Amino acid sequence: MLQGFSNLPSNYTLTATASDGYTVGYTYDEIMGHVPVYDESGNETGTGNLMMIIAYKENGVLLNESTGGPFRVAFVDDGVISNSKLWVRM
Repeated sequence: MLQGFSNLPSNYTLTATASDGYTVGYTYDEIMGHVPVYDESGNETGTGNLMMIIAYKENGVLLNESTGGPFRVAFVDDGVISNSKLWVRM
């Protein structure tokens, strides 16, 4: 999400707050996509190099309140499973 900002300090953090007040704090490494990844059985397989995004569509459809939107913080990469605790619906 912030890969274009090469001058961010290593202690940089970001806090996302959902509409229900739920908050998640992200470290610099998490913002850069270095998060634990899992297999289909839920076993941690290492650290991924995913992309943190703010999503506004899912499968081509705009997100709204009934579908977990209007925005959602997500970590994406084809075929990789990340921890849902890092995902925030706004």
